[in-house]
This record gives sequence, C-alpha cells and structure tokens, in this order.
Amino acid sequence: MEDYVLAQMLSSILYFPDIVSPAPTPSPPLLKLNARAALDPRAFQQKWRQLPISLSQEYSVNPQGIAALTVPQSLIKHMQSHSIHCIASGGQSPNFKFFFFAQKEAEPSDYLTECIINSSSAKAQIKVKADDPSTSQAFATVFETALSKFGMP
Repeated sequence: MEDYVLAQMLSSILYFPDIVSPAPTPSPPLLKLNARAALDPRAFQQKWRQLPISLSQEYSVNPQGIAALTVPQSLIKHMQSHSIHCIASGGQSPNFKFFFFAQKEAEPSDYLTECIINSSSAKAQIKVKADDPSTSQAFATVFETALSKFGMP
C-alpha cells in the first residue's frame, strides 16, 4: 500500500504512463422498465391490497409541472413516455391522485405507485408497493427522474 501511495505521489510530479489509478466503481445502471407493461385494474387492486408499502417519499414538483397539471392527462402521457403507466386518476385542484404501475423489463416484477400531487404546495407524495421490495429505491429514482422532467420542454 505504501508503494502505491509513493507511486501516486511520484506520478503527480512526474508522468509515468504505466502507473494507473484503480478504476472508479461504476454506478449501478438505472432500472430498466418494460415500455409495453400491462396490468388489468382487478389485478392492480388485488396486488395493491396484498403488498405492503415498500417505500414512501415526498418530492418537489417544478413550477412548469404544476402549471401543466391544469390538464392532468398531460402527466399521464408524460409518465407513460418513461414506461410508467397510469391505471386510475382523479381529484381536482389542488389535490390530484394518480395510481401508476410499471414492470421490470427483464422479468415479470411489478411496481405499483400511488402519487398524490398538491398543486398549492408543489409537492408529490408517493407510496410504492413492489413484488421485489429490494428494487423499490431504484424504481423510485426512475419515478422521481421522470416526474422532475414533467412540464419541461
């Protein structure tokens, strides 16, 4: 280890192309979702009742996204473009509720999400239920990334 540190110090002063720093650990790939996911409403309801909440989070919604919510259908289309599908929605300003589902691309694993958006506070509260709870955080990251782009050109 001392030799490595010494080599690093020397390489910062002199150029030694043979001394290579250890490669950084690559970040895990984003969860890939199935663009053609399908789930009928009864199956969604049954799974929603059976599965425990694996993740509950709150996100800020950008001002453009809040403005775009005057037509709630626009959020549904936007999320669908990220392979997150809406199975039910309702509400009126300032509270909108959406139920979304998504499926992992490589295997039949579902993510069910309740998303309540308050247009007054510009906050979205989500609850995620998943067949594989260990991947809920990865799904929430995909969901948040999609939501953060809502209303953006």
